Amino acid sequence: MNEYELKIYNLLLENQDEKYGDFNSKIINIDRNKIIGVRMPIIRKISKEILKDKDFVDGFLEIKKHEYYELDLMHMLLIVGLKDYNRVISELDSFLPHVNTWAITDSASPKVFLKHKDELVKKIDDWISSAHPFKIRYGIILLMKLYLEDDFKIEYMNKVRDIKSDDYYVNMARAWYIAEAVAKQRDYAIHLLESKSLDKFTQNKAISKARDSYKVSKEDKDYLKNLRK
Repeated sequence: MNEYELKIYNLLLENQDEKYGDFNSKIINIDRNKIIGVRMPIIRKISKEILKDKDFVDGFLEIKKHEYYELDLMHMLLIVGLKDYNRVISELDSFLPHVNTWAITDSASPKVFLKHKDELVKKIDDWISSAHPFKIRYGIILLMKLYLEDDFKIEYMNKVRDIKSDDYYVNMARAWYIAEAVAKQRDYAIHLLESKSLDKFTQNKAISKARDSYKVSKEDKDYLKNLRK
């Protein structure tokens, strides 16, 4: 650990909750020895304080691979808090290859992305075309969070449809995207499910998630049951 990582590690230790660590290791499927046990609101609060000190942020972000989950999460939150688009992309390209849990990719998306959507979608293409499952998942999560409403294009949904992967976390993200699309882009999403062009796992998980959603009508939920593979 360098001095910056060590300081954050000690701050996290001061807020350690062993029982929460036991619980969280099961939820995010990480070795218990790699989890300190700190609740998300506390980590967010610490990250906001750190972001006030540019030199500290730079020093911490120099380390790309961390021993503990919470340090990885802090790394992502600090990237999210940066205001320069090109810097954010550069930091993500360096960090994402070391990510090994959905809890990091799903934690947040940088606010600066809202001002660079045309550029970002090209970068998302790179991520979802990679061989690294959590790069792919991160790209899918961004398409879901940022491009399912006013900026939606059918080609984005087709990108998610066409991803070929045996990875559980990739296909769960695809299913989540499609379930959200049922609520936000109903006709396109229903048509995709009617085509049954998805693999069985993703098709059926998407339907299950959509049927669990309070944003989907009862009529659509009943109809979706007939589209299972």
